[in-house]
Amino acid sequence: MDDPLAFAHGWVAAWNASDLETILSHYVDDVTFTSPRAAALTGQGVVRGKPALRDYWSSAIARSSSRRFTLERTIWDPETSELAVVYISQRDGRRVRAVELFRFGPNGLVVSGEALYGAEVSSATRAASNTACQSLLRGETPTSASRKRTMSDSSTCPVGT
Repeated sequence: MDDPLAFAHGWVAAWNASDLETILSHYVDDVTFTSPRAAALTGQGVVRGKPALRDYWSSAIARSSSRRFTLERTIWDPETSELAVVYISQRDGRRVRAVELFRFGPNGLVVSGEALYGAEVSSATRAASNTACQSLLRGETPTSASRKRTMSDSSTCPVGT
């Protein structure tokens, strides 16, 4: 993975455009994807292979009358080639914080992914998260050194702050 932040921006843009082929272009053919929504819809929590992932996401795109992802931040671990993309998912009037976990193979493509969904968030919650992230990147919040390094290295905070 050459540029985790660029990957995250491209991934969010592809989802916002409902561009399934661009989304899938980031994944190996034998990808595994884990999601509680997949479990709820298909009875299986793990989707195996790009054709099955295409079917699952095509159905998900068709079921949603509106969808907008807003990138909040990324966390990149170069030692394990794993990326966490933290974003707000606005779907059909609900705003939920979500995290997508990606593990990249040596060819730079995603070999496995996992979607995690949190509670509904308000604008006030997002503003507090933005402030905390900006403070951390400025070095004003002395949390763990490794967390500060990871977040700073990925040069991330919410888009538009």
